[in-house]
Amino acid sequence: MNRLKAFGNSVIYVVISKLIQVLAVVVAGIYFTVKLNMYGTGKEDLYGFFAKHSLLITIIAWVVTFAVILLIYLISKNDFINETNLNKKLPLKTIVICVVCGIGINIAIDGILTLININELVPEYEELMASISSNNFYITLISVGILAPIFEELLYRGIVLNKLRNGFGVFGAVMIQALFFGIGHMNLVQGTYAFLIGIILGYVVIWTGSLYSSIILHIVINSLSTIISNVQGKAIGYNYLLTFIGTGVLLTIIGLRIIYMMSEKKETDVIEFID
Repeated sequence: MNRLKAFGNSVIYVVISKLIQVLAVVVAGIYFTVKLNMYGTGKEDLYGFFAKHSLLITIIAWVVTFAVILLIYLISKNDFINETNLNKKLPLKTIVICVVCGIGINIAIDGILTLININELVPEYEELMASISSNNFYITLISVGILAPIFEELLYRGIVLNKLRNGFGVFGAVMIQALFFGIGHMNLVQGTYAFLIGIILGYVVIWTGSLYSSIILHIVINSLSTIISNVQGKAIGYNYLLTFIGTGVLLTIIGLRIIYMMSEKKETDVIEFID
């Protein structure tokens, strides 16, 4: 019963988020049709409109989502700051390690996707990435690189993970929230690596006891992806690509190990975190 309640309490916030995102798209479509007097136009025009304003629509949806969530917390008299682990700050050395670890995760995933030639395997993924990168670089960096990670961490590693832990063990809670995170990206490629990243981010929050750790990691990962996608470089050889991936994996493992070891010295209940 506790598990069912914990699952229900967590999934409701994910559903609220998705419903508001769908509503935002519908409202944007109505605005396009009515306000801009685009009756009878071709699908290309509507698709172009959404491609051009997708980032703005997404951020507006996130803002509305958290306005609703904060209202729910206010009505229920729950402490949003404490419940989402925003009450604990991080020491500078932990912040630095999170940055290094985020760089490692990014270059490892980017290298693997390049190695398997994901753009040819899944053309839809290439189209999605091209659509995102077609926006103004600074707007993309702010929305995708900074704002989206903050909102996503507040939801998945802040609210959802915390509520799942009330009914599931750490492993179960981390896996379920990571699954929600992966599914939330609504495509197979992003969903797969988002699931893996979600596992890492979930454990980092548990080890440090602070949501700021996953926020920093997530911002570094997304921001670096945005910057790299904006820079047109030459293709690198197979051996160099393997070195690139290996370096990323090594940085990730070392970073996570250091974060765990530093947290183990500070958290008296760290054994409960890894049982």
